[in-house]
Amino acid sequence: NNGVNAYRGLTDLTVTDDELNYMSKLAPILGRSPRALKRFVNVYRLIKAGLEEHELRDFTRPRKPLADYQAVLLLLAVDTAAPQAARTFFDAVQGVPNPGDSLNLDRIIGRVDKAGPRTVAEWQRFRVWLVAHDDIVPKEADLSVLGDWTTRVRRYSFAVGRS
Repeated sequence: NNGVNAYRGLTDLTVTDDELNYMSKLAPILGRSPRALKRFVNVYRLIKAGLEEHELRDFTRPRKPLADYQAVLLLLAVDTAAPQAARTFFDAVQGVPNPGDSLNLDRIIGRVDKAGPRTVAEWQRFRVWLVAHDDIVPKEADLSVLGDWTTRVRRYSFAVGRS
């Protein structure tokens, strides 16, 4: 049984073509630091390896507007590209006042803008990129799937996970 679990853990570290394609779409905003890019990929793989079997089955299943893996990658991209604004972004994603309220990109951006992240230039660069890439982060769609993953992604974050 331990051998099966160890094998399952190793296979969970593989990255599918769909995951790689979404990563490559996010790459322009991630920066050029090899260390940051390596951390981005490795943290993603750690999160994926930590999933329960039932979570892993659904993780890469295509879903509109974002699959679970895309939500995790997007949150990690925020943490990598805009670490000083990431906590504010994560708080904005988790701050849906009423169950059933939709959480779209405009609402998230409005909350982050209102909170005034510590590094405004960093956030503005990421904000402009988000708005310009509707094919990567659908602007009008309900993005509540991001809220489902923020707690887990926070655990692995250098900037967001700190108190």
